[in-house]
Amino acid sequence: GINAEYGVRSTLEQPNPLTIVMTGGVTSRMEEVSKSVYKFIFYNDDGSKLSYCAGLELLKTSESFRSLAKESVIDNNFAAVFWELPPVSGGICEEQGFQFIVANAPSLSTARTDKRAFESHFTADAVVT
Repeated sequence: GINAEYGVRSTLEQPNPLTIVMTGGVTSRMEEVSKSVYKFIFYNDDGSKLSYCAGLELLKTSESFRSLAKESVIDNNFAAVFWELPPVSGGICEEQGFQFIVANAPSLSTARTDKRAFESHFTADAVVT
């Protein structure tokens, strides 16, 4: 169904590119890079690209933005995906636009989980950010 916080729900069956409007003036455009890769670019309500810094801040502070990003990642026909953001340094965080790709990752769908791999980093007194 359609989530009330979005103007349009992300779906890969709709024509490309798909525009998703979120409350608060943020818009996401989905572009099909290939049959196995989708790119999501985010814009402010004035049409300018949402900065990388602003996108990271919204991921941290806005439940509706996190939901939009999460649905963009999982609302596809892939059994498993890679979710990749471009590399960025602090010096260009405001200039670079917030975007990510979702790529089909069939090799991950059969990968076994090793729950002990990062166990030492998640102790009771550890701070994870």
